[in-house]
Amino acid sequence: MIKIIFTGICFLISIVSIIYCFLTNKKRGPILSNVYIMATKEEKRKLDKNKLYVECRDISFFISLIFFSIGMFAITEMNLFKYVAYFFILGVIVYAVVISAKSLK
Repeated sequence: MIKIIFTGICFLISIVSIIYCFLTNKKRGPILSNVYIMATKEEKRKLDKNKLYVECRDISFFISLIFFSIGMFAITEMNLFKYVAYFFILGVIVYAVVISAKSLK
């Protein structure tokens, strides 16, 4: 029973994340980025919102894939889905480091 609930939660997070991905692709919805959230009103006006939307879209897509892979692993218990999830987690970390390095320039 716990396995079914866990799988349902993983798929729900995946669906919510992919919906947010589609919204940010159309430049709509909230910008869930620390840079934007912690900025003052003046700084928010100066920020490139298109760039922030693209970054949020990419991260939310990775999160969707991660939770989908975890949910599939919980259902099938195939190690392939576990390794796919690890691969996407590594991809998110690398992407976040690259974004941070670019923002420092």
